[in-house]
Amino acid sequence: MILANLKSVLDHLELSPTPSFYDEVEPVLDAMLNTGPFLSFVHGDPCPDNVLISGSGIRLIDFENAGFKHALIEGVYGRLMFPSCWCAN
Repeated sequence: MILANLKSVLDHLELSPTPSFYDEVEPVLDAMLNTGPFLSFVHGDPCPDNVLISGSGIRLIDFENAGFKHALIEGVYGRLMFPSCWCAN
């Protein structure tokens, strides 16, 4: 269902992915939707601007994207150099 929706959106945008695109994206979508033991409550926006560091410790703020998702998504965000975080780009 999600792959069909993705294809529909790409068609609407007149984007033509490479022939292997759907073969590559399908296992990623499967891993994200079927988290198994990796289902966890995650922050959703671990940008450096959302981390307060003080003498009493570290605090996370700004939880509007938080939810139960794949636990490793937070690590991917950092690995991609915080792509949506203006302070890190």
